[in-house]
Amino acid sequence: MRINVKAIHLPGVLNSAADSLSRLERSGDYQITRKGMEEVQKQLNVEIEQDAFASQGNNKAQIWFGSSSLYAEDGLSVSWKYAVTLVHPPVPLILPSMRKIWREKARAVILIPTWRDQIWTPLLKRMITHFEYWKNSQTILQPGPGLKRTGASLSPGGYIAGRLYW
Repeated sequence: MRINVKAIHLPGVLNSAADSLSRLERSGDYQITRKGMEEVQKQLNVEIEQDAFASQGNNKAQIWFGSSSLYAEDGLSVSWKYAVTLVHPPVPLILPSMRKIWREKARAVILIPTWRDQIWTPLLKRMITHFEYWKNSQTILQPGPGLKRTGASLSPGGYIAGRLYW
């Protein structure tokens, strides 16, 4: 077939979409805005009771799990089935989070990018009972200090908030 493949380096400034996705996946340094959180709860008709992936500076519920939490350092290590849980995981933890919701039959609101053909898509379609879609992630998310410091931006594209197991 005589196909030649050549790899070249493309600086991040010339390839901002891929660069931002790479930084976003590695850092997980972004959060839903307060206004975005209010909109999600209103559109999905739900009140979030606990936040599975948070820190003291970005938690969106009274009970939260993550760094400096009084309850647990790791949101995956505690049960989510007794309270409505906000699940806004770093990209590498999306599938493990969905599996946890599936196993526990937990009531959760998940916030994830709408990246087509991802491994979690079939499971999401089976679990989701109601969802809202934002065409631009920047309408409900904001970069954290790490992304701001490096000058990186949020990933382009949409974001989905889905109510699972109601």
